[in-house]
Amino acid sequence: MTNRRGFTLIELLVVIAIIAILAAILFPVFAQAREKARQVSCLSNLKQMGTGLMMYAQDYDEITVSNRIAGAPPFRQSAAGGFLCEVGVPYASWHDLLQPYVKNYMIMRCPSSVLTEGYLRSNFSGTALQPPGGDRNNLAFHYNINYIYTRGNCRPGCNDNPAGASFPWNPHCAFGRPLAGIPSPADLIAVVEGDAQSPDIRNAIANLRCRHNAGGVYVYADGHAAWKKFANTLNPVFQWEDQGLATPAQIAAQRNAYANALAQGAGHLLHCR
Repeated sequence: MTNRRGFTLIELLVVIAIIAILAAILFPVFAQAREKARQVSCLSNLKQMGTGLMMYAQDYDEITVSNRIAGAPPFRQSAAGGFLCEVGVPYASWHDLLQPYVKNYMIMRCPSSVLTEGYLRSNFSGTALQPPGGDRNNLAFHYNINYIYTRGNCRPGCNDNPAGASFPWNPHCAFGRPLAGIPSPADLIAVVEGDAQSPDIRNAIANLRCRHNAGGVYVYADGHAAWKKFANTLNPVFQWEDQGLATPAQIAAQRNAYANALAQGAGHLLHCR
C-alpha cells in the first residue's frame, strides 16, 4: 500500500501566513492601480471641460463662462444662491452652458465620487424643471468652478466695489471675466474636484475634494488639466487667485487661509495632505 502523508498543522499555518502576507502586500497595490485608472478617467473628463471652456470663451468675445445664468434650461432649483448680486433660481449652471461644446453630461461626474457628493446630495426630486434629456441623473456634477475664474463685471443694477474689504468675494459677480485680464492663465485654476452643491467654490476650501491618491485634478484658465497635490496649488505660485483681480495683500491673505485649512486637515481636507 502507498503511504500517504498529509500536511501537518504547522505546514498549513505557514502556508496561510504566507498567503496573508502576500495579500497584505498586493491588495494595496491593486487598490492604487484601480484608483490610478480612475484618476486617468477623471483627467480625461477635465481635459474635455478645459477644451469646452476655451471654445466657450472664443464664442463669447474672450469672456469666461458664468458660474450660472438666470432663467435658462434646465432651470435648476437646488443651490438657490441669492447672495448680493447673485442670480437665484431657476438657473443654468456652467455645466449646462458647456454642453454645446462637450455634448456629454457624464463627464461632469468623477469616477471616484459618489452620488451623495456635489449637486443633488439626497435625491433628484424637484431639482430642475427640465432635466437634460429627461434624465435627472444628468443634473449631477462632482466638479466646481473656481469663483475667481468667473469673477467679472456685475450684472446691471449691482454696484461693484474693488476697494471694499471683502472684494473680490462680495458682491457676487461671477458672470465671466475677460481672458486678457488674467496675467498668467496657466497658473489660475478654473475647475476643481469638489462637493459644493452650488456651481462654484469660493473663498472657503471645505468643499474641495482630493479623490485620487491624496491629490486632485485641476483645469486651468488656459484649458490644460493636471493632477496635483493641494499644497502645490498654494506654493510657489498661488493658483486660486491672481493679480489681474486681487491685490498682493488679498492674495497673501487667501493663501494663508488655505494653508491653515490644509494644516488643520479638518473633514475631507485630511485626504489632501
